[in-house]
Amino acid sequence: MITLFKRKKLYQYIDIAEERSLYGQYVMVEKGGKTIHAKTDEKAYLKAYINYRMEVKMHQDLFKLLERVHTRPIGFKLLNQSGENIAASIDFTNKEAIERAIEEKIANAKPFGRKIN
Repeated sequence: MITLFKRKKLYQYIDIAEERSLYGQYVMVEKGGKTIHAKTDEKAYLKAYINYRMEVKMHQDLFKLLERVHTRPIGFKLLNQSGENIAASIDFTNKEAIERAIEEKIANAKPFGRKIN
Protein backbone atom coordinates (compact mmCIF):
# COMPACT_ATOMS: atom_id res chain seq x y z
CA MET A 1 0.00 0.00 0.00
CA ILE A 2 1.30 3.45 -0.92
CA THR A 3 1.00 6.15 1.71
CA LEU A 4 -0.39 9.35 0.24
CA PHE A 5 0.12 11.49 3.30
CA LYS A 6 3.45 13.09 4.04
CA ARG A 7 4.39 13.29 7.68
CA LYS A 8 4.84 16.75 9.07
CA LYS A 9 8.35 17.64 10.10
CA LEU A 10 9.29 19.63 13.17
CA TYR A 11 11.12 22.95 12.99
CA GLN A 12 12.22 25.42 15.65
CA TYR A 13 11.46 29.12 15.24
CA ILE A 14 13.80 31.47 17.09
CA ASP A 15 13.37 35.25 17.30
CA ILE A 16 16.45 37.40 16.83
CA ALA A 17 16.04 40.75 18.55
CA GLU A 18 17.88 43.79 19.81
CA GLU A 19 17.31 44.19 23.51
CA ARG A 20 18.13 47.18 25.65
CA SER A 21 20.49 46.26 28.49
CA LEU A 22 20.47 47.76 31.98
CA TYR A 23 23.16 50.20 30.82
CA GLY A 24 21.12 51.46 27.86
CA GLN A 25 23.10 49.63 25.20
CA TYR A 26 21.45 47.33 22.71
CA VAL A 27 22.57 43.72 22.48
CA MET A 28 21.46 41.02 20.09
CA VAL A 29 19.56 38.17 21.72
CA GLU A 30 17.85 35.01 20.54
CA LYS A 31 14.48 34.25 22.07
CA GLY A 32 11.89 31.59 21.82
CA GLY A 33 12.09 28.15 20.47
CA LYS A 34 8.54 27.83 19.15
CA THR A 35 7.87 24.53 17.39
CA ILE A 36 6.50 24.67 13.85
CA HIS A 37 4.92 21.63 12.21
CA ALA A 38 5.01 21.58 8.40
CA LYS A 39 5.22 19.13 5.53
CA THR A 40 7.87 21.08 3.62
CA ASP A 41 10.67 23.52 4.33
CA GLU A 42 8.84 26.15 2.29
CA LYS A 43 5.64 25.87 4.35
CA ALA A 44 7.66 26.00 7.57
CA TYR A 45 9.41 29.13 6.29
CA LEU A 46 6.10 30.85 5.54
CA LYS A 47 4.78 30.03 9.01
CA ALA A 48 8.00 31.40 10.51
CA TYR A 49 7.82 34.52 8.35
CA ILE A 50 4.23 35.18 9.43
CA ASN A 51 5.29 34.80 13.05
CA TYR A 52 8.19 37.23 12.53
CA ARG A 53 5.99 39.84 10.84
CA MET A 54 3.49 39.54 13.73
CA GLU A 55 6.36 40.22 16.16
CA VAL A 56 7.36 43.29 14.13
CA LYS A 57 3.74 44.54 14.08
CA MET A 58 3.39 44.03 17.82
CA HIS A 59 6.63 45.95 18.42
CA GLN A 60 5.49 48.85 16.23
CA ASP A 61 2.09 49.03 17.90
CA LEU A 62 3.60 48.95 21.39
CA PHE A 63 6.12 51.61 20.44
CA LYS A 64 3.28 53.89 19.27
CA LEU A 65 1.50 53.38 22.59
CA LEU A 66 4.43 53.49 25.00
CA GLU A 67 6.99 55.49 22.99
CA ARG A 68 9.65 53.10 24.27
CA VAL A 69 10.05 49.36 23.90
CA HIS A 70 12.66 47.16 25.51
CA THR A 71 13.06 44.67 22.62
CA ARG A 72 13.00 45.11 18.83
CA PRO A 73 12.70 42.09 16.48
CA ILE A 74 15.33 42.12 13.72
CA GLY A 75 15.10 38.63 12.22
CA PHE A 76 14.54 34.95 12.87
CA LYS A 77 16.10 31.53 12.57
CA LEU A 78 14.30 28.46 11.33
CA LEU A 79 16.03 25.29 12.46
CA ASN A 80 15.31 22.02 10.72
CA GLN A 81 15.37 18.65 12.48
CA SER A 82 19.17 18.52 12.11
CA GLY A 83 19.49 21.88 13.89
CA GLU A 84 20.54 23.75 10.73
CA ASN A 85 19.26 27.28 10.21
CA ILE A 86 17.47 27.10 6.87
CA ALA A 87 15.80 30.54 6.93
CA ALA A 88 18.30 32.21 4.60
CA SER A 89 18.60 29.29 2.19
CA ILE A 90 14.88 28.74 1.49
CA ASP A 91 13.91 29.75 -2.03
CA PHE A 92 10.71 29.10 -3.93
CA THR A 93 8.64 30.59 -6.75
CA ASN A 94 7.26 34.06 -5.96
CA LYS A 95 8.92 34.12 -2.53
CA GLU A 96 9.41 37.91 -2.48
CA ALA A 97 5.87 38.61 -3.69
CA ILE A 98 4.42 36.28 -1.05
CA GLU A 99 6.55 37.93 1.65
CA ARG A 100 5.36 41.39 0.57
CA ALA A 101 1.73 40.25 0.62
CA ILE A 102 2.14 38.82 4.14
CA GLU A 103 3.91 41.97 5.31
CA GLU A 104 1.19 44.26 3.91
CA LYS A 105 -1.67 42.18 5.32
CA ILE A 106 -0.17 42.15 8.82
CA ALA A 107 0.91 45.81 8.69
CA ASN A 108 -2.65 46.84 7.79
CA ALA A 109 -4.25 44.75 10.54
CA LYS A 110 -5.81 46.37 13.61
CA PRO A 111 -3.32 47.48 16.27
CA PHE A 112 -2.51 44.97 19.02
CA GLY A 113 -2.97 47.44 21.86
CA ARG A 114 -4.99 50.50 22.63
CA LYS A 115 -4.02 53.73 24.32
CA ILE A 116 -5.19 54.06 27.90
CA ASN A 117 -6.16 57.60 28.91
